[in-house]
Amino acid sequence: GGLILIIVKAEQIAVGILRKIESEGGAIDSKTISDAANTAVMSSDTQIIKIAFFFIIFCWIISIIDAYRIGKKMDQEET
Repeated sequence: GGLILIIVKAEQIAVGILRKIESEGGAIDSKTISDAANTAVMSSDTQIIKIAFFFIIFCWIISIIDAYRIGKKMDQEET
């Protein structure tokens, strides 16, 4: 769910950048893209992306701990 949220928000930011570039005359150069990207990333929507990212990292760490715990349990059962 967190990964889908990040992908959707990234797509929304990209579309917003393209619309901003088109509204400013459609000239596509690296400075225009960089300025538009910086403006889009500084918006409040990035908080949602940060929360989703930390949620994914949290789930990953929990799964590592769980795999270690299950592996130890299986090793004990084999001996």
